[in-house]
Amino acid sequence: MKQYGLLIERVNRYGSEHIIVRPVARDEAKDSMPIGCSSDGESSWDEKCPKHLHGLQLDGLCLDGFVSDYGNCSFIGFEAEYREVFSIELPKLTRMTKTLKRVVAQQQRDKAYEPGDRFVSFAKALKSSFVAYRIKSSDGEKKFGFMKVIDGRNYLRRVIEETEAEVREAKRVA
Repeated sequence: MKQYGLLIERVNRYGSEHIIVRPVARDEAKDSMPIGCSSDGESSWDEKCPKHLHGLQLDGLCLDGFVSDYGNCSFIGFEAEYREVFSIELPKLTRMTKTLKRVVAQQQRDKAYEPGDRFVSFAKALKSSFVAYRIKSSDGEKKFGFMKVIDGRNYLRRVIEETEAEVREAKRVA
């Protein structure tokens, strides 16, 4: 059975520091590298896909927020949305709608407004079993660390705080 989790990444996009959380999968081996989810949706033809994900569209789904360099340099956004989707046909749109409704309903039940709480609701809605993050490596090889979802919330909060501090410092120096 495949395991499904969330990957936390920090990227610079158009001059702004973004923190993105997206669903990923991995094989049963605990240390296997996370891979993207199916562009055809998590469907019943894949016997390794857990039943609770059948009929959902995870490819392109994310929580995306960024640190604004205006004012106090605070973290903005972090709504469930689809990004980098290059084509949509009716079956895919139906799966996307079903997936977003599930995530938003979970966030409303949890009264999740703060990014860390939204992260946990996102994980709950998708029944994620792990959180992955990139480890900086001196040899340029892609390496990942793994943790539990609750530890992922604390890691995400720390990444947001560090990013805000870095943007404030860069703004002060400039």
